[in-house]
Amino acid sequence: MTFSETTRPQPAPSPRYPGAAEYQRALQHPDLCLSDPDLAAGAADLSPLGLPRAVSGNFASVFALTCPDGRRFVVRCFVRGPHDLGERYAAIAEALDEIEAGWKAGFEFQPSGIRVGEGRFPLVKMAWLPGLQLCRYVQEHLWDSSALLQLAVRFAALVEDLRSSGIAHGDLQHGNILVDPGGNLRLIDYDGMYVPSLSGRPGGERGHRNYQHPGRTVGDYGPDLDNFAAWVIYTSLLALSLDPLLWGRLDGGDECLLLRWNDFADPGRSAAFACLEDRPDGTLADLSRALRSLLTLPLHEVPPLPELGELLPAARARDGRGDGPEFPAAAVLVGAEVATARAAVDELRRQRAEAELDQGRAPALRRAQEELRNREAAQLKAMQDHLAASLVELIEQERELSRAEQAQRAEALRLLRRESMRAELERHPISRFYGPGVSPRTHMSLSWAGVRTAADVGEVSVEKPSGPGRPALTVIRLPDGRQARLDSVSPEGARALVEWRRWLESRAALVAPELSPAEEERILSFSRQRRRHLSDAIEKIREGARDEEERVRAELAQGHDELAQALLAEQRRLAARLHEVDVALADARRALAELEWRHRRARP
Repeated sequence: MTFSETTRPQPAPSPRYPGAAEYQRALQHPDLCLSDPDLAAGAADLSPLGLPRAVSGNFASVFALTCPDGRRFVVRCFVRGPHDLGERYAAIAEALDEIEAGWKAGFEFQPSGIRVGEGRFPLVKMAWLPGLQLCRYVQEHLWDSSALLQLAVRFAALVEDLRSSGIAHGDLQHGNILVDPGGNLRLIDYDGMYVPSLSGRPGGERGHRNYQHPGRTVGDYGPDLDNFAAWVIYTSLLALSLDPLLWGRLDGGDECLLLRWNDFADPGRSAAFACLEDRPDGTLADLSRALRSLLTLPLHEVPPLPELGELLPAARARDGRGDGPEFPAAAVLVGAEVATARAAVDELRRQRAEAELDQGRAPALRRAQEELRNREAAQLKAMQDHLAASLVELIEQERELSRAEQAQRAEALRLLRRESMRAELERHPISRFYGPGVSPRTHMSLSWAGVRTAADVGEVSVEKPSGPGRPALTVIRLPDGRQARLDSVSPEGARALVEWRRWLESRAALVAPELSPAEEERILSFSRQRRRHLSDAIEKIREGARDEEERVRAELAQGHDELAQALLAEQRRLAARLHEVDVALADARRALAELEWRHRRARP
């Protein structure tokens, strides 16, 4: 169903959906963002950057997930869509449930299937379908004319099945058509699909521009949406089955099969249409003219895809070239020519298979390259091992010199700080010590025993009483090694004396001195000359190793260049041979196609 410019329904404002990057962040943790148990247990396929890999389309970003049990699913996360997206998918699901068709792909629309940020958004869950996208399949079977013809027949049957059900896919293009391992066609991406129960609603997309009529708009929506795209795909497949070299000449596979949007916008200046119509045989020209004539029609007048037997005679009649041979004798003659042409094609196919397998001298040259690289690597490793052995002793001497410098510096710093600490402690006379049971008599006893400043307080211990009625003795080790044994200092006082000394030490440590520049220089001066001699010896050995490495590389560089040039020349020779056979095979297949066409036309 189509609408005029004045009556076509206009889409209502669409809700705001997350972008692909937001979905990527969410799907790093499927168990937190997905409500479906199967999907929540899965893990998304990752890109080289470690993020979930997204395939972006018109309406959705598509992610693949693998469950722990090996099942794989595809999740379509919408980045835009009509306001009635759920209603449309419900209608599509109901319509597809009523038909039996091998092209269908099962799906489940989940209105709140994914959480992104604070919101929940719809998604479509689909089982993973094994197979190749249409362009990939065509490229892999480019030289198999029978496979491409069979593909065209299956595509025509698929389109006829859609039309008979009143359904239009809405975006027929290479990315939405899969060829499974059995050669059957499967359709994916039902975002723009039309089913009869959606009649009267506006469309939501224009489809891939390399497959759509230039007059199609977002509002167009009806059972005839696929007509033009079907002609483009069918014509391209038939053309490639007759001349596979068109794939390279027209850059096939670059977001198209053979034709692009600019060919449809201005067919008179289209290099692709000119290439298809400038053929020695009439078959491709007829196909091209038939397709080009559709561009003069409004979208809703583009007819459905016809059968091949209807297409070619109609094209010839419009071209004014008649209906071809009319007598049985002509059919016999053409039949003999067909047999000869088929034999020529078979022979060229055999030659192409041989040419494709023929590697010439390339394997031997690659082995020689590998041997030369191994020889170079072995020589360089031997040099590196010799260098390492030569440097071991010198490097160890360098390290030992550094260790000696560090030890000397540490000892000098230790002595400096010890003297500084003693000087600081000597500034605090014992008379400033106070604690439990400490009296002037205690100060006097400590002074008589030789403990005159905090610096004289060494290790302090308490001896238990030697008998009943005898006091405990406090033992203080003096700096000269003597011991002061005092009964006038109680155990509590002894502990307080130790704490007093520690408190003074902690204060002094805060301003501990560092080695002066002169002292640092004195320490370094002992090893500077030795270090210089070691550095010079090490650099001399390394410089000799670098010179030797450059000599080895230069010595083998000519061999590398000669082998690379020889391999390149051999590859070019093999490629030229393969191209020569390809051109001959393409010419022979075109001639065969023309003869077979004449043969069919000549039969009474």
